[in-house]
Amino acid sequence: MVPVLARQARLMAEEAEVLEALSADLDAADAGALCTSPPALARRAVRRWLRVDGGYPPDAAAVERVLEVASGAVRATDVAPSTRVRRSRGRLSARPVASPSDPGTGLR
Repeated sequence: MVPVLARQARLMAEEAEVLEALSADLDAADAGALCTSPPALARRAVRRWLRVDGGYPPDAAAVERVLEVASGAVRATDVAPSTRVRRSRGRLSARPVASPSDPGTGLR
């Protein structure tokens, strides 16, 4: 059992490296590119784009909310206590907000 798990872990690590390299070429601010990319690449690109100063990526729910903004399902969303992502003219922008709101709120 251990050799099988070790082999699977190695294969998954190799696949993660490939996904990371491919997602590096994806412009996470380009809503159209996010929507037409495979979901795994789009999620990785968004996580990289939204990393906070300490290097921590946003949680999975925040990444999914950003992808909803990219698709046009919602106009904007808060992804951190002080960051809002909006879509305008096919581009996403992340801006600080003056007063934090519920990070789970998708603005319609």
